[in-house]
Amino acid sequence: MAKVKVKTLIGSVVTVAFFLTVIVAFLFYAFPENVASATGFGPYDGQRIFTFCTILVAALFLFGWLIEKAFDFAGRSGLYFHWGQKKAQMVVPATGTIASEDDEEEPVFSEDAVSEHLRFRYGRRWQRKVRLLLVMGNPDDVQKAAPGLCHDLWQEGDGNVLIYGGDAQSLPDEIFLSKLKRLRSGQPVDGIIQVMSTSALPTDSERDAFLRFRQKADHQLGWQAPVWLWLTDKAKGAQQDADTAATGVIFGPEGTIEEADKALTTLSQRLQKAGMAQILNNLAHNGLLQLSSRLQHELPDRRAGDLPTR
Repeated sequence: MAKVKVKTLIGSVVTVAFFLTVIVAFLFYAFPENVASATGFGPYDGQRIFTFCTILVAALFLFGWLIEKAFDFAGRSGLYFHWGQKKAQMVVPATGTIASEDDEEEPVFSEDAVSEHLRFRYGRRWQRKVRLLLVMGNPDDVQKAAPGLCHDLWQEGDGNVLIYGGDAQSLPDEIFLSKLKRLRSGQPVDGIIQVMSTSALPTDSERDAFLRFRQKADHQLGWQAPVWLWLTDKAKGAQQDADTAATGVIFGPEGTIEEADKALTTLSQRLQKAGMAQILNNLAHNGLLQLSSRLQHELPDRRAGDLPTR
């Protein structure tokens, strides 16, 4: 988790106290008679003016400290309240929530809970400090990519918020999309992650349905977010106790099939080099070489037909 910078009111209180003290001291010193007739305080000599300003500064510091503690207590109390609600819902399932995978009730996304959590962690301007990513796909595939996301509906860490948006082959949920717009206006999400399984890549009709549903959802959101593909696959090759690293490739927003093919070829070459290094250390660690071989021999005939376009 990223370290959160805690904001306080001390700086603002010091600034206000400084300028207010200067103004009050000037009025008492330059216009003692007018201040005395208007407020009933004074006229004072230099020593009494200093004493009065010192008391004023102390009072302002105390007031700022009390206000800060009040806000801090209110924020923590609200967060604890929602934690208590969530814990109670897990013990006794209520309408619209899930306590176990066997329940037939579907969980309900709450933009208020997400907003309060992010505001507590990142401050009032959390919208500029986090990335909201909409994860879509079959629940089984999403479970492999982001364990627990389908049940939790949203997960946050290191400034990235994953929100489960359901299966991309289904009609867009207008209520869910409206909640996303309330969560953050303008650009509700920074990107869409479409999770697919390499063992069941979509057919032409499924890709067409995905494109139409994606366009409809973009229209309802009022924003066309970039889409990334996250392909899951069954593990092939032994990698137990081997050093693992993220493996992937990024295509530009205007990427073509040719550019994708070139990027995958480059990835295959890098995997082959890294795989050879692992083989030299342990002959059983052949997972990267297996993946490189599949990219070179299994996918070329399927790339052009399987990569959806927007």
